[in-house]
Amino acid sequence: MVALRAAGALASILPRLLFLQQLFSIGRTTSVRIEGRQLIVDGRPLHLKGVCWNPVPKGGVHPVDLDFRGFVESDSDLMRRAGINAIRTYDAITDPEVLDVLWRHKIYVLNTVYIWGKAPLDTVVKNVNAVKSHPAVLMWVVGNEWNYNGLYVGLPFPDALKRVKDAVDLIKESDPTRPVATVHGEIPNGNTLAALSNVDVWGINKYSGLSFGNLFEAWETLSKTPMFLGEYGADAYNTQASRRDEHSQAIATKKLTEQIVKASSVHEGGVCIGGIIFEFADEWWKDGSGNPSKHDVGGVSPGGGPYPDMTFNEEWWGLVKYDGTPREAFKAYADVLRPGADEAPQLALAAQRVSSTPHRLSACGAHSACKGRLGNCCPDKLNQFLSCCTSTATTTQATHLKLPSTTWRPPLTQHPSGPSTGTGNAMQHYAYMEFRGKFSNGHFKVGTAGCRGVGECQFMTREEAQGFCDSQA
Repeated sequence: MVALRAAGALASILPRLLFLQQLFSIGRTTSVRIEGRQLIVDGRPLHLKGVCWNPVPKGGVHPVDLDFRGFVESDSDLMRRAGINAIRTYDAITDPEVLDVLWRHKIYVLNTVYIWGKAPLDTVVKNVNAVKSHPAVLMWVVGNEWNYNGLYVGLPFPDALKRVKDAVDLIKESDPTRPVATVHGEIPNGNTLAALSNVDVWGINKYSGLSFGNLFEAWETLSKTPMFLGEYGADAYNTQASRRDEHSQAIATKKLTEQIVKASSVHEGGVCIGGIIFEFADEWWKDGSGNPSKHDVGGVSPGGGPYPDMTFNEEWWGLVKYDGTPREAFKAYADVLRPGADEAPQLALAAQRVSSTPHRLSACGAHSACKGRLGNCCPDKLNQFLSCCTSTATTTQATHLKLPSTTWRPPLTQHPSGPSTGTGNAMQHYAYMEFRGKFSNGHFKVGTAGCRGVGECQFMTREEAQGFCDSQA
């Protein structure tokens, strides 16, 4: 009996102990080093099962509407369900609170701190110094396919190369504790590798149907430096068939990711530290001839590219749709376990909780009135913005649907078999809604019996709900 009582006491405090351990771990840095072709993190070789993350809301454009804060809660939760352990950005994350959320979900960051050639080089130092003590930062990244785009300003190749070299040097001066990577379109030649000998890790973007060809063998011959796939994958629109094609996207995701795992440097003789698939969610601004508020069809066909149509359909690359609904490729990616993983993905696609609101539509980033807020919003049943809350919360319950029009309501689904109260022949059904904020019974006007009146539970008014959420900010 004593042993059982002690075990029960331990079980009751264990969640708090784990929370405190996680809380205090944010104050330390992560040990990262290069050892041969391996990336060693806290003493163990790490394989990156990553995703490119560039959260721009519907109707917005990059970079002015990029919203890491607004989407980090919803997106990191979905990422962990697919077993994703890393993200690569196209702009610097300099907000420690965003990194805190990612770290809580066991997601590392390949933080791109210089990508636009007209930015002063000293912005590199500012970006690095802002978050260099955070354990979620795995490595720093300079550029993306800069050999194609001239750091997005059309710099001649020699000038772009020099700018990359100078940026890498500045990063190493500011933070000598982490590797510095650059991301190149296809394999660089020997001259480029020699000129950028200060680069610790190379990212390679490659789109070539269902196979990487001899990429890994070629890299093994060319360089002893660790490499990863900076971008790869397929989009979910088939230009040849003029229709959505999630199945082909899933096939490419599975086959290409399996090739990366097979070449992993976690295995003896492997040359690749992992892959960062493109991309997490659809971005509706990317077709330059379209409308950023609409999901346009449009792409380029350079003569080679993604399976099956060799066409880059810019607004259809997400593992999830804009609203967070997982595509077949999400499950395909989840099903390929990374080598060295100590856990399987938390949730397969078929087992995911069905919500009355798609996952990302509850994010602050999905609501223009909530710009700059961290966490998820409280939309009404038509998904209109009403109030926004922060990232420190638990689950609350919604009450009955028969309320005055002035009463605030989240989107609800009736559950006839669920708890209900009633007066006379009126039945008020309950529903449940998840929030990532600091919610409790205080979110509602409730008395000791859980209701404000006999047989009646009512929400706060819109003004009261807004005030509550504001008080949690």
